[in-house]
Amino acid sequence: MFLSVFLFVSGDAGRSVLSLYFLYIVGVIVYELYAGQKKPIVRLAFIFLGQVYIALPLSLLNLLAFPSLRVPLPSFADSFWYQWIWIIALFVFIWANDTGAYLIGVRFGKHRLCERISPKKSWEGFFGGLGFTVIFAFAFSHFFPQTAWYHWVGLSIGIVIFGAYGDLFESLIKRTVDVKDSGHSLPGHGGFLDRFDSLLFAVYAMLFYLQLFAFGN
Repeated sequence: MFLSVFLFVSGDAGRSVLSLYFLYIVGVIVYELYAGQKKPIVRLAFIFLGQVYIALPLSLLNLLAFPSLRVPLPSFADSFWYQWIWIIALFVFIWANDTGAYLIGVRFGKHRLCERISPKKSWEGFFGGLGFTVIFAFAFSHFFPQTAWYHWVGLSIGIVIFGAYGDLFESLIKRTVDVKDSGHSLPGHGGFLDRFDSLLFAVYAMLFYLQLFAFGN
């Protein structure tokens, strides 16, 4: 999915390249007809959940990087066809939010955000992360004044809110399958997926915002 979307939106291939991904989907379904597994529907459900939950939002990063999305924005990059600033901003805002939420949450966290799903997350941590992210939003507005400061702040708020839901959803998955970490490839971080759980939802916030508002005014 990621490769097909990248080749299409970057202009390196025509719309027909998307058929490669659809061919893969059909191939997965046909494979289950002959695999002889006891619960093929369950297997397919897990496969397609991974496609929608992980592959789709990561593929949408391509729409932020290339102007084929037709977002009415000035180009910040050296090349008009590569809008690197939105990718950088997305990751920096997520990192700022995670840092602020951790520092404030550990020090002042008392009111649980969603104790049933994630007992360690607090409202204090949420607003601490939001405050950190807004500070970075003003920094971006200083270095990239082509976009008004209130748009940068709006983007940061949307990313924090969607990112929080992404974090909670990943926690819900782990609780549902009764595991503590999503993997062991990154010891001490809860697993590889934990490093991207906020991103998987936050990318939608940035895409929605860029589509709803005209920048550079």
